[in-house]
Amino acid sequence: AKFDAPETEGINISDDYYNGCHWGGWGYSYGSYHTSYNPLVSNTYVDGVGRLVFRDTVTNIPRNAFGSNLASVSLPNGVIQIEDYAFEYRKIKELHIPESVELIGSMICMGSDNLEKVTGRWTSEDGSYIYHNERFVCYAPSHPNTEFVVPDTFTEIESYAFYHARNLKR
Repeated sequence: AKFDAPETEGINISDDYYNGCHWGGWGYSYGSYHTSYNPLVSNTYVDGVGRLVFRDTVTNIPRNAFGSNLASVSLPNGVIQIEDYAFEYRKIKELHIPESVELIGSMICMGSDNLEKVTGRWTSEDGSYIYHNERFVCYAPSHPNTEFVVPDTFTEIESYAFYHARNLKR
């Protein structure tokens, strides 16, 4: 579905939308939405999973902003911050982080066991992990690698960074 919403300056989802509002699963929830602005360009729900595409005006992704049945999320260029637990326990398989992201919170993918590939800024070349500066944030639990060595450029490894990384043997 296509949505025609007015273009506005950067929208911080946590300020205007977070109060019980989720994207994904059954689609966009209008129930607790506090403004007429719709941050989605498209929202499809096929075979039990959702796929979202956002407008470039979204600047912040709050904790648990998405429903659990999303297959892929491509965040728009313009997102500056991904907060703690943003994708915690979601069914996403792919996550794209745009070049505009400057801050990444803690445990953003904890329990997202289906996550196979991460792309964009702050991600490894092989799509297996997310990092932020010298902090190793998370390993994609369903990435096909069976072995992994944390690069020595990292000075910190997040709690639960390898949570449910089922394919890793060592």
